[in-house]
Amino acid sequence: MFQRLLISMILMFSAGLAQAGGGLDIYFVRHAQTLANAKGVTNTHNSSTFSDTGLAQIEALTAALKNYRFDAIMVSPTERTQQTLRPYLEQTGQSAETWQEITECCWQHDPSNAAYVAGAAQVSKAADMIRQRYGNSGKTILVVAHYHSGQVLLADLLGVDRESLPGLENAHITHLKQDASGKFSIVTINVEP
Repeated sequence: MFQRLLISMILMFSAGLAQAGGGLDIYFVRHAQTLANAKGVTNTHNSSTFSDTGLAQIEALTAALKNYRFDAIMVSPTERTQQTLRPYLEQTGQSAETWQEITECCWQHDPSNAAYVAGAAQVSKAADMIRQRYGNSGKTILVVAHYHSGQVLLADLLGVDRESLPGLENAHITHLKQDASGKFSIVTINVEP
């Protein structure tokens, strides 16, 4: 009797470990194209107003994301990221958590610049939060952010240098998968919805 109970407990414990070691799927999306992206002129209006292409991207992205059910969604606090994600949230009844840590930063890749260092540290905190909250949980999460902060985030999670990653296209989907050992790898990058 005791031996059967012990075997049952070992099997239950093993099943719990297998479930706890379920990896993590991260889907990353850069916001849709703004006038600043299209024209190369950055100002308050251009950075928060979508181009015609950007509006079409939001529609296509919303349709593509409906194929997924996310356990958690994180979004940068900027208007362009919030507006990119809003139609998906409204149509699916989901909600997102706003993370300051993934707001745009690190425009100039100069590790000697104090602003770059502070921005990279902010994004590194987001990567740590993702690992702590969702690592090896078997969950699927969505992160909607920016070109530069996105590159820094993905590089941190992958354990690679930022320059080794391609640029992140507006409203394209990048998928990272974590294995049971905690290591992330790229499944797809810059997939157009």
